Amino acid sequence: MPSLTVRVLPTKQLVAEGLHDAIIKLDRRNMAPILAETDTPFPEAKRRKAFEIDGTFILALSSTSQIVGYLEICPDWEDPQDLYISSVQIEPQHRRGPVFGRLLGEAVRVLADRPFRNLKTHAQKHNQQALSLYRRLGFAVSPNPASNKSFRLSATRAILQTRLARRLQL
Repeated sequence: MPSLTVRVLPTKQLVAEGLHDAIIKLDRRNMAPILAETDTPFPEAKRRKAFEIDGTFILALSSTSQIVGYLEICPDWEDPQDLYISSVQIEPQHRRGPVFGRLLGEAVRVLADRPFRNLKTHAQKHNQQALSLYRRLGFAVSPNPASNKSFRLSATRAILQTRLARRLQL
């Protein structure tokens, strides 16, 4: 694989650099099969609105500066002491390479410097690959009272001290 650069950008900088449209394209492509299974349209307006929320993007860029993956973290809207992983997307041709590990390693580094109690996210019930991955990382999976199409996933700050997290920081 060509060289890979990982950048950490606040949402406002991501938008200022015009990278938000590339994020939406990646989201649309990657989410299409999962959304089709649940007959859910791609929520472009909601996605664009999310760029107004202060958050952090961790981008994996190829040697040609194309986004090949990202991980997005923002404050949890239900509890300000918690953080929320609002999206993780990786181009299909890069899923078996180092992109995900590099994104997670950088996320562990970024999160270590932030005060938070819990790390939360959601995954579609049909997305067994994501659910399996989050379980392996140490997230608890529970019903989502707001939607019967997804599960709620959560982990305490202690997730940063797992063997996997320490290995990813190397």
